[in-house]
Amino acid sequence: MTFNSYEFVAFTGLVVFLYHAAPPRRRLALLLIASYAYYVLAAGAYALVLLATTLLVFAVTRKMHTEDPLRRTRLAVLAIAVVLAALVFFKYTPALVAPFDAPWLDRWGRIAIPLGISYYTFKLISHVVDINRGLAAPMPFASLATYAAFFPQVPSGPIHRARDFVPQIERISGASMSLVRSGVLLAAIGFVKKVVFADRIALAIDPIFADPGAQAPLTVLFASYLFAMQLYLDFSGLTDIAVGIGRTLQIRAPGNFADPFFAPSVQEFWSRWHITLTGWLRDYVFMPLTLALRDWGRFGLAVALSTNMLLIALWHDATLPFVAFGTLHAGYLVCGVLSRDLRRRLFAGAPRIASIRSVLAPVVTFHLVVIAFVFFRCETIAQAFRVLRRVGEIPAAAGAPPAVIIGVMLMGAVATVAAHVFDRRSPALEMAGWWYASCLVLLLVVLYVFAPTESVSFVYVGF
Repeated sequence: MTFNSYEFVAFTGLVVFLYHAAPPRRRLALLLIASYAYYVLAAGAYALVLLATTLLVFAVTRKMHTEDPLRRTRLAVLAIAVVLAALVFFKYTPALVAPFDAPWLDRWGRIAIPLGISYYTFKLISHVVDINRGLAAPMPFASLATYAAFFPQVPSGPIHRARDFVPQIERISGASMSLVRSGVLLAAIGFVKKVVFADRIALAIDPIFADPGAQAPLTVLFASYLFAMQLYLDFSGLTDIAVGIGRTLQIRAPGNFADPFFAPSVQEFWSRWHITLTGWLRDYVFMPLTLALRDWGRFGLAVALSTNMLLIALWHDATLPFVAFGTLHAGYLVCGVLSRDLRRRLFAGAPRIASIRSVLAPVVTFHLVVIAFVFFRCETIAQAFRVLRRVGEIPAAAGAPPAVIIGVMLMGAVATVAAHVFDRRSPALEMAGWWYASCLVLLLVVLYVFAPTESVSFVYVGF
């Protein structure tokens, strides 16, 4: 039951209706039941993995609260190790056994990834670490289970922190209809991003990536640009739907994007792209590692940055293209750190260059990101290099992209810029009156008229 299915829309509508019809004291139980009902419908028996992981964290955190600091840390390490072991087993076993041609390993290569395991694992780990640091206290099982399984967030985030999420579900009172209206409108915008724009881009570029050698080099370049747009519109649309549904249930969640393609540097890009994941890694991996390596100077910072980027790559998948994706971004970041003083001196002594830099920096950053996204998109390293090699033939090869690709390129660029403008203005959705009704009706008409007949899966649900 994917987000872009009629079944999910009907399920969500029923849950929202029952939530607002129920007495406030019953709403937490309703959210928990609805979340597990969705998980069972979407992933079947893998709900037992989610339940077992939640029970483990619940039991360990209750015990941690009564122990001395040393014992508490040991319990935290144990809980994190077990939760991570489950993630590694289900998510990475197929990739680990794939290189070996042994019949007895075949069944291990067919293990399915439980829905949302990358997301709820990180949510539960953050709760364990926060308790160990004294930043949070154990919570009742119903609150913890709802936090881990909350159905709008469990497939693809955002990775909401417990200390922000749980107080909202434990202090449920009256309903804010302005929050409900803004949630419906935000979810509708997310569906338009996904169905009208991202899906059309995907259908246009999939054949190009399948056989880049048969396409004009400029067509392959346009497809590379378009994949970056598709990924952004697909994932930001998914986030809008999740956050919007949360608002209809009186829960405010953080967003995942803040004008990422306008970033003036790769470092800044990662503070604007998949914000809840990068923020999680910053707080629980990068900052502790930087502190541990502080005596190593810039080399220590380079190690911390590289480790962080490798973890981001592996969080997506353990295949070689994703490792290359993370390695490439690590190289970008390390080069930025090592050249920081040189660039400062250069721009301080040449104000004209500095003014040009403010214009060119986002353009250069975008192209660096697009190059890395080629590895994100391709199934093999060889395929990625075929795409890049074909793009490199532009100066020597003739041939304009087909008109349909030019049209999709223009559509994608307009939609991406519009979505960037919207990223920082979603609070303005809490409007009333005919403006709200007009926007909602317009979005629904656009969905009905322009949605393609073929459905495309959300990219990040696969992680």
